[in-house]
Amino acid sequence: MNMQKIHCIITPHRPVTKQNLPLTQYSAFNSIVRLSSLSFSPIFVLSKLKQDNMNIRFCLLTLITLLGLAGSACAQSGKSIGLYYSFPAHSSVVTFEQLVGGGSYESNGIQNFGISYIHGLNKVLDFETGIDYSEHHVIRHPAFLGDATPPPTKVSARLVTVPALLRANLGNYVYLNGGPMIDIDISQSREISNQTGLGVALGAGGRYAFKSGISVFVNPNARLHALSSFTRQRSRYRIMETGIRFGLAYAIAK
Repeated sequence: MNMQKIHCIITPHRPVTKQNLPLTQYSAFNSIVRLSSLSFSPIFVLSKLKQDNMNIRFCLLTLITLLGLAGSACAQSGKSIGLYYSFPAHSSVVTFEQLVGGGSYESNGIQNFGISYIHGLNKVLDFETGIDYSEHHVIRHPAFLGDATPPPTKVSARLVTVPALLRANLGNYVYLNGGPMIDIDISQSREISNQTGLGVALGAGGRYAFKSGISVFVNPNARLHALSSFTRQRSRYRIMETGIRFGLAYAIAK
């Protein structure tokens, strides 16, 4: 009997290992796999963190720690949740380096809104956190090159921010707030330096509470993003914003 030999090439699926991926890509991939097993829902945000080759586990641990501060406070403290929108608001791109021929940036508008959560620590201090979204639009002016100077271009950055602020109450109507915040840059293209990192916020505000538990507040503030970068590549340009927040809050516990 004639037998025909059939030759085939089988390409086995190779597992992702340190041998077939660069070290930085393997580290980011391994972190995302572990986080996905915990059913962490913002997959889009995680994909951005993977592209940055940043230490995702450090960022997540920091978030959990900051949010856990509120939960560890005394049970009898007051709690409230609120919504806010910043208007008017202004953002600018700043740098702490002396750059020659680096061009410049001009503000072209900002959108900022979010959810805030206040947890009373005692009669004077509150812990303030939440989730904040901001969209910064700027015009980039290239360095002057004579007749060969390119035209200005419109660029933008989209940030998700988790603040961890302390609020000092100066009576029943006025307060000061400030502290660190974690920024995650979810921009589709990084036309400004990556803003993923640790920033700082400072502000002052006033509020008025009704007997129904609803309160209104006004909070002028300033925020500097990417003061300390979580990425391997240092942020050369940082976004600084100022604005006035107007919001409503509701007391969920006294």
